[in-house]
Amino acid sequence: MKKATIYYFLYAGASTATVRSWSKKFSDGVELKVIDYPGHGKRSKEKFLDSSEELCNDIYNILKQEQKEGEGDYYLAGHCLGALISFRLCQMIEKDKQIKLPRRIFVSGHGAPDKVVIEGLYKMNDEELLANQKNVGLIPPELFEDDYIDYVKMMLLPVIRHDSMAYESFTSEPCPISVPVTAINGLKDWKSPQDEVLRWKQFTTDEVKFVNYDEEHFFVTSMTDTYLAEINETVVKESGLNI
Repeated sequence: MKKATIYYFLYAGASTATVRSWSKKFSDGVELKVIDYPGHGKRSKEKFLDSSEELCNDIYNILKQEQKEGEGDYYLAGHCLGALISFRLCQMIEKDKQIKLPRRIFVSGHGAPDKVVIEGLYKMNDEELLANQKNVGLIPPELFEDDYIDYVKMMLLPVIRHDSMAYESFTSEPCPISVPVTAINGLKDWKSPQDEVLRWKQFTTDEVKFVNYDEEHFFVTSMTDTYLAEINETVVKESGLNI
């Protein structure tokens, strides 16, 4: 039976525990592998990496080990920070030529990879960052109650700060990749306006498919099933899986 693997890279502040139910949303033959960054989830005892270069190098080493046999199709996917990581990894793979290229990359919640949105979350004090996270809806509302707020300050805010530093340090080489791109976006997402999303066409020599939802930035949580179905259906079709 043919198989395909999706390596998924998460948005700032998230870990494999955040999306533990996602793997059940994919067809037989499609394996989802969510990659924890150092300091996150299963790698919580490791040191955070605050630079995008260190972070991408770390993940690239994991990917090279995973793909050393080169069996079956694989895809890179990610939201916001994870979208930039997906693109940069593809550039690194093309340059090094140590493993085969992914069949496609899925980038969501971010415009073209030559610009980042500067929010300075890592510079905020606890109260400022809590207010920001309450506004964007990343942290569940119940965790803002008195019984849990110390946990949030101790366990979640440091992760967000370190991820923010890595995100805002992000750089990529100007050369386009040579694999197809699916760019998924929320039309109400102020972080990735449509004109910036359309510029993904400048960063691949292959085709770009645009998918838009009438949602804000975190449509990956507000309409998870629809989002994952788009990825799953594309992978099943392109990899010729008999489902």
